[in-house]
Amino acid sequence: TDEEKQKEVLLNWVTEDTPPAFFVHAVDDDVSPYTESTLYADALRNHGVDAELHLFARGGHGFGRGRNSDGTSQWIDLAVNWIKRLDRQRPD
Repeated sequence: TDEEKQKEVLLNWVTEDTPPAFFVHAVDDDVSPYTESTLYADALRNHGVDAELHLFARGGHGFGRGRNSDGTSQWIDLAVNWIKRLDRQRPD
């Protein structure tokens, strides 16, 4: 399909100069399949770019916006720790 072709083209734009990326995605997202995040994270890693991906079984699309009962709010701490780790790896 045209959508699949567009995704392939976007993945082809990934290079070693692409910025690092942090992903959180719910497997039950009915708007954007989690596999899009896994494919992009893999493309980054294949080019030596730092990519961290966290998948949550539940949370739907746009999770973590004030709803603490589903357990997805931990993504904020995960992201902060990832940024701190990147900062420590930065050359002086």
